[in-house]
Amino acid sequence: MKKTVFFSICFLLAEAGFSAANEAGKYKKFYEINLHENYPPVAELQARLDADKSYDKGYDYTWNIGKKFKAAFRKIIKSYGLSEKRLKTPTEDALMEVIKMMPPSTYQYIGPFMHTVPGMSPKILNYPGIKETKNRFPDKIAPELQHIEDIEFLSPSLYWVLMPEVWQRHGYTAEFPQNRKPLSKVQYNPEFYEKLDQFADLRAYIPKTKKLLPIKTDPLNRRTINPQPDSPLTAPDALAVARTFDGIAKLNNDFSTFLKVMQATSLLNLWEEEQNPGFPINPLMKDMANPCQRLIQKFRIIGEERKLAAIAAEQGFTLDEWGYTCDKTVKARRAANMSPSTATAVSIYRKGLLDKTNAQLSPLLAEANLALMQGLIEMYDAPLSDVAAFIRNRDKINDSFNRINNTLIFHPLNGID
Repeated sequence: MKKTVFFSICFLLAEAGFSAANEAGKYKKFYEINLHENYPPVAELQARLDADKSYDKGYDYTWNIGKKFKAAFRKIIKSYGLSEKRLKTPTEDALMEVIKMMPPSTYQYIGPFMHTVPGMSPKILNYPGIKETKNRFPDKIAPELQHIEDIEFLSPSLYWVLMPEVWQRHGYTAEFPQNRKPLSKVQYNPEFYEKLDQFADLRAYIPKTKKLLPIKTDPLNRRTINPQPDSPLTAPDALAVARTFDGIAKLNNDFSTFLKVMQATSLLNLWEEEQNPGFPINPLMKDMANPCQRLIQKFRIIGEERKLAAIAAEQGFTLDEWGYTCDKTVKARRAANMSPSTATAVSIYRKGLLDKTNAQLSPLLAEANLALMQGLIEMYDAPLSDVAAFIRNRDKINDSFNRINNTLIFHPLNGID
């Protein structure tokens, strides 16, 4: 319990997210992608965004600050530093809730860092136990680090490393898997799969296709005709996706396209927020779960999907088919490369072993936990046959991913390992 709460607060400080439980499955529908959503015209969406008064748009980006001095904007910004009224941060209540759940003995490892965070709530900084840790080095240090000279000059943001409980030899809890040495990457061996097929037919793991395949046909050796979201990923499919990344690389280097996709991201987030107001789905998690299909959505919002369609057509895909197959390739690659600890964590979330822990949180925080966890599950949701298709051409596919720096415009393709 102690470790669960401690690492939860680390996620909050980094604004990265939370843990989750089995009930996360009910949020799966919010991660489904509709590539033919009937969006309003881009001009209408932009007008809605401009009408949003949640913050003063003195400038949107550092390169678009304008050339005309705005006295009203300067007055608003200046008032933030002179106002006697404290502005409550969005994460204040959640952060305070987690602090109260933590053992006081852990305050010495997080308190000094909190006192260095700009804009940190005075309510939190003055909380008993946190207040006393200002500019104070932790008293209890892990034996593994006590021999380091001048360790008291360590950055407060790293004080959590000093906690003995973080080190494996000082105890183990079932809440977090033990660190294990990563398994070496195994090259594809056809004889292995021939022997494996004697005991288990791999086609049984391909959704909705087993009864449609001839008995002696190996679907992993052929391109899929008219691929759909639930059709199998084959090795030639994954290689075809990898070959499209040469064209994607040119889009990655086009700064004009980058700005347009960034604009489309804001418009898409606005539209989805209007459809599900206040729902705790992080847009970044949706981009991580299905990066290729999300990219198609954004290109369609700005009316430039032909750029992607032309790249997909070079390998025989329609734009939708490329989105389905690309996301399956990304997920198969993540699943094949995930660490044992990540695999254990995803399994824990699927089985609902953290239901009781999550039930102790407030309804708002619990809902955010569940929504985030479903997003992490979606990131690695690949059947065995898809993973096998990736392993057959691991090196070639990895080279293509590396050439685009594992990023589609700014959609990350790697997992969380």
